[in-house]
Amino acid sequence: MKKLQCFLLPTTGKLKKQDGFTLIELLVSINLAFLVFVMVLSVYILMYKFIFTTVRKMEEKEVLFSIIEKLQSSVQQKSFTLTMENAEVVRLDFAVQMYFILVKTASRQ
Repeated sequence: MKKLQCFLLPTTGKLKKQDGFTLIELLVSINLAFLVFVMVLSVYILMYKFIFTTVRKMEEKEVLFSIIEKLQSSVQQKSFTLTMENAEVVRLDFAVQMYFILVKTASRQ
């Protein structure tokens, strides 16, 4: 059985049972509930940011892989013979094309 605390009323001198919660108990329980809420919310926000950045990185990798695939297919389709005179020009042209493709995809994001 639960033990009830009793105290004397100052005016009547009779005993009165003390039921319910005190103000301090209510404040402590509200503070604990608030702390638990804040912890759960911070974990939720942390997981949301982690998932968002992971998805963004995966999308960027997909874009880069598609660019590399397109470049490989275009290089394979252009089968030409290189001589020593035009080899440097072809390498420079390829590097410039690669740079512009990467800049274009980066500016879309």
